[in-house]
Amino acid sequence: MKRIPFFIMFIAILVITVSSYKKVDQPKNNSEPIARWTGHVTSEEITTISAPGWVGNTKRTGQADFINALPTMYREEDDTSDLSDNKGTGNHTYHAESTMNGVSCVTDCEGAGHSELHSVVINEEENTYDIEAEFPVCKGTTCAADGGTREYGPEGFGIIVSNHRLLDKDMLSGTQTTTGELPGGYGTFTKTITWHLERVKEPLDVELIVKPEGSPKGYEDWVPEPGLNELNKGKVMNISLELRGKNGKPLKVKAESFELHLSNTSREPGITINYPVEPDKKQLPDLRFLMHPGIESIDEDQSITVGSPDGKTGKALIASYDGGGWATLTVEAILKDKRHIKGQLFKSGGEEEILIPKRNSGKKIALAWSKANKDPDDMDDEEEVKDNSHNGDGLTAYEEYRGVIAGGKYTRLDPNKKEVGILATKTDFSLFNQGIGWFKNASNLEPVRFDFDRNEIAQDGRLNKNGKTNHDF
Repeated sequence: MKRIPFFIMFIAILVITVSSYKKVDQPKNNSEPIARWTGHVTSEEITTISAPGWVGNTKRTGQADFINALPTMYREEDDTSDLSDNKGTGNHTYHAESTMNGVSCVTDCEGAGHSELHSVVINEEENTYDIEAEFPVCKGTTCAADGGTREYGPEGFGIIVSNHRLLDKDMLSGTQTTTGELPGGYGTFTKTITWHLERVKEPLDVELIVKPEGSPKGYEDWVPEPGLNELNKGKVMNISLELRGKNGKPLKVKAESFELHLSNTSREPGITINYPVEPDKKQLPDLRFLMHPGIESIDEDQSITVGSPDGKTGKALIASYDGGGWATLTVEAILKDKRHIKGQLFKSGGEEEILIPKRNSGKKIALAWSKANKDPDDMDDEEEVKDNSHNGDGLTAYEEYRGVIAGGKYTRLDPNKKEVGILATKTDFSLFNQGIGWFKNASNLEPVRFDFDRNEIAQDGRLNKNGKTNHDF
């Protein structure tokens, strides 16, 4: 039988080991733009040759490092565009020693320079991903048929990761070891590949604008009001959200949803300083998101996620359950690629922590009411009456702003007038109506009528029984 020359058989084994890497045609994924990646990949292959009259071993290593690399998958063979942004740096070495029938052969191959990140494909439906990368080609020498040496290479080498479990779409990392027999039973091989790639988060020319009540004036004019009781909403604030490109640029990304949160929300007893006279022991926040506008909730409702059918706008509602409630609103847009964009009040660079209602920092009183009433401090109680040296009526400006339920209706008090509460039945008020007018004229005090039958004042006669924040007497 004619014997196959040694160097031909040895080269065949080399080809078998190298051919374990072959580019795979990847299906194009239009669901997400191709991302850039930073990281590294490595590979090590060790082969042991053991056959009658033939022994040897080989070792091939490769390493590639990438910075802000854009994968080049899907490019056509005749694509002449600049593909330099897919490149990284790396090295590729190969060493083989073998002896056959007493004749030895050594092959050495080295390469350094450009490596290529060919593809990164994330399949969110299957929760898997694929990676394909190429190391630099190597060149070297190997044994020749005449017993001398000849040139070897150039030879390519790379890795393929297929259907690996996806844990974090922004960080792909793992190790994979494969062992097996060489074709024809000529020996065994062990191949280990490692990879660690992190998605590059590029700055986005996008901003989220938050518009309470649709405009700066609407936002400033909004003042909280309670409903009929602690579980019935009163005044409602509309929150409009808009994702847009910065500086008038086109919007290139879409929002999947918006997340809104209320924090530092007040929990004042009851709904006003006087009502109900026995507030619920479990006080819910005074400002709450309306999860279902037609249904009253008994939950805290301090966070809400709203969808965005068009990918750029959304809406939410905040309901008031107290005359003096306050909170801080923050909003985030969740983009299709899961990045978060913080909301800003009305304009680029606007406040991210939005005070509800609009008020001066450190105050609890809404700015609109404060401006209309000579801008008192929350604890002020300075009303004056002619021929009376005792200023104030015992209620702080915040308590008068928070208001009362009187005669079955909600009303705010006046921080610039001394007021006095009168508790009586409707019948009594009708009988003494003229006398109350005389009292008002004589004392310069403003009467506030409370309905005895509606239980609007507690038995101890305290008007501000539900006082908590900015409470004095």
